[in-house]
Amino acid sequence: MQIYLMCMDKKSIVKSDATRAYEEMLVQLDPDFGNTFSHHSELEQGILIALATGKTSISTISREIMKPQSTIPKTMNRLMTLDLVEKYYNARYRIADGIFSDWIRKQVDINDAQGFKMSIS
Repeated sequence: MQIYLMCMDKKSIVKSDATRAYEEMLVQLDPDFGNTFSHHSELEQGILIALATGKTSISTISREIMKPQSTIPKTMNRLMTLDLVEKYYNARYRIADGIFSDWIRKQVDINDAQGFKMSIS
């Protein structure tokens, strides 16, 4: 919608306009995505953070969140049942909604910039 409105005001838009509009959209979605994210267990949150930051296999997710590899598959199946995560290639996973994934990654980046990282107990 932001890009559409920009087109009404300008003859053309540039990449930075689209980037700014996307960032504004993520900010507007913050309450909804924050609510969705907060309703998941710490393990689920950890898996989602790992996926959003580029970890795609059970083993790399396990190492990232420092949990036994055996705890990941059952939780991953639950996230897939909820349509939050999808298996896209030979034992590779990703967050099904790319915008939700970008929102999570942005939250991790913000927390890193503030001097602490989202931690998983």
